Amino acid sequence: MSREQYLRFYWPTLRELFLALIREGLCPCPFFEGEYSTRLDIIKDIPPGKACYKFETVDMAKAREVLGEGVCLRGGVPASLLVTGTPQAVKEHCRKLISVVARQGAFIMDSASALDDAKPENVKALFDATREFGRYS
Repeated sequence: MSREQYLRFYWPTLRELFLALIREGLCPCPFFEGEYSTRLDIIKDIPPGKACYKFETVDMAKAREVLGEGVCLRGGVPASLLVTGTPQAVKEHCRKLISVVARQGAFIMDSASALDDAKPENVKALFDATREFGRYS
């Protein structure tokens, strides 16, 4: 769908749903499928500190830059890395992700999508790296 269609038909309804959930004391945690980098400026339009966004495909550094600390980010570890990568590659990706995206908090380390075909040793590396590098001072 084009940006204009997204702005006209999709986002207004989804935003109203988010706001209704927030008014009821809930925290919307949508999973945005597909590439979302071009829509970050649109989905920023919610009250700060009230939502957690998980992305299938997005530049997480750009997402943090555009969305700021007002939206908790979740994900960032590509399924392709967990399926075909090495534990060392997963650990390094997680270290970089934490250093760029989680500096001030508002980040939940997670795979970008399902773990169905991930190598168990890579899932372990994700958890180990999160424990090692994911500490706030």
